[in-house]
Amino acid sequence: EAIKPALARVSPEVPPSAFLGQVHKSGLLVERENGVYAFAHLTLQEYLTAVRLRELGRHDQLTGSVDDSWWRETILLWASGADATPIIEACLKSGSVRALALAFDCADEARELHPDIRQKLEGVLTVDTGDAARNRLITAVKTARSLRDVIWLGEDTALSTRPVTKKIYALFTEHERANGRLSQPEQERAETG
Repeated sequence: EAIKPALARVSPEVPPSAFLGQVHKSGLLVERENGVYAFAHLTLQEYLTAVRLRELGRHDQLTGSVDDSWWRETILLWASGADATPIIEACLKSGSVRALALAFDCADEARELHPDIRQKLEGVLTVDTGDAARNRLITAVKTARSLRDVIWLGEDTALSTRPVTKKIYALFTEHERANGRLSQPEQERAETG
């Protein structure tokens, strides 16, 4: 029933059951249970969602989801074909590491972005206020951006596809040392690099 109206507009002679059967055979959709279908690859679902929200001129679902990792790829796909200003404003308003890292990724992908918001975003990582918490946030955003391309090996284990820089490793060892989780031999190896 869900696809019947759209299918009637493009191929009225094709019954919905035949269409679903063909799409299922192609591997595009999988039948999770009798009559319940899902996309075989999440990327297609994310892309179609981004396109539909762009067509409807609706970004409210996306601006309200900048801290939700489930929406990250959809937001990036949406920004690649739209003015990313409202998304980046929402990210700046949130101020979390996840949202700020997303803001920079959206700026990289955006079809367009208001110059004032771009300047405000770029200022986020360059301002050193002397505030330790603020500096930790800036470091976390830079690190998240540097380590965003990973291969997941397990639920809690990821392998970075890029080499970890000495600066990021130094920040890691400093954090571990401050929390008492770096043994003396590990600390000596970290210091000699």
